[in-house]
Amino acid sequence: MTKDKRVKLLDTGKLQGQFRITWTLVRRHLKMFFKNKMTFIFSLMVPLLTLLIYALFLRDFEINAVAPYINEYFTSDADKQVIQGMVGGVVDCWMLSGIIAISCITVSLNSCYIIIQDKEQGVNRDFISSPLSKRSIRSSYIIFNFIVTSIICFILLMISLVYLQIVGALYLSFLDFLAIFGTVLLSIISATFFSLFIASFVTNGSVFNSIVAITSAAIGFLIGGYMPLSMLPTYAQYICEFLPGTYSAGALRNLFMRGQMERLTNVIGNLESAKPDAINLIPKLKDQFLNVKFFIWEVNLNYMYLGLVCLTIVIIILHLIFQKYFEIRSIMGKKPKKKKKNKVEQQN
Repeated sequence: MTKDKRVKLLDTGKLQGQFRITWTLVRRHLKMFFKNKMTFIFSLMVPLLTLLIYALFLRDFEINAVAPYINEYFTSDADKQVIQGMVGGVVDCWMLSGIIAISCITVSLNSCYIIIQDKEQGVNRDFISSPLSKRSIRSSYIIFNFIVTSIICFILLMISLVYLQIVGALYLSFLDFLAIFGTVLLSIISATFFSLFIASFVTNGSVFNSIVAITSAAIGFLIGGYMPLSMLPTYAQYICEFLPGTYSAGALRNLFMRGQMERLTNVIGNLESAKPDAINLIPKLKDQFLNVKFFIWEVNLNYMYLGLVCLTIVIIILHLIFQKYFEIRSIMGKKPKKKKKNKVEQQN
């Protein structure tokens, strides 16, 4: 056997060993997470409660916000009811896609409690000080977070599709469904590294719980999940433009609402009571519910994906940099503070 073949076999065995270690650690994290069933149920119930609150209280509010446009362009009460019902479907698609984008972040952030728990108990220091590969340890937390977030978010996606089918607002082609699936997957990857980046700075469980509570309450507004970004102050809109979740929510909304908007356009053209300029309702709906701006420029679907990918890459780089820094700190530990000598000791 030549030297090159022996080196190749050794490298292959090393990679297989690292994979086994990584998967063992992932199974350990998953076992700890699912051991407490209430944690899983709570992570799933939060987005479902948001959906319930929307259906009971916010849905009519969003539809009534569009009512002036409907009264402006249509004269027949029967046609107004038809358009209002279809606008309700548009609003449903808008809100559900926002809830999914929000859940990718909040579920991923909640899943980080395993990491914080390991920090509090000193388990991460034992991992880092052991012969285990640092790459395997980092990868195990990333894969664990990705798996848990994927399970919950795809369950929520299926529930959302069932809801849209029940209310008669599901107009997705097979390609749209594949695009939605891929967008949710990309959003989960982005949210995973975003959450782990935040968790890198925290070592205390109570502090992290406060961060989760604040972030969960604010993120829905910061990425335009609960209301259009145009309703926020200008300075807040500029902040939102640098969050990957903004483009995740925008991309999902374009995909969810595309079929519904095409159907609405066809119906408007066939209504007898529609005024000649009734087709202008579509641009107004897009301006209120779909359009995402980067400063003064409107961002189309392709650029939303570009923004999501670029910001995700930036977060991954920052996460890896700070993770390496905190690993070094964990190994070295904190330096003991030097005691100040009192005046008597200094005189002696």
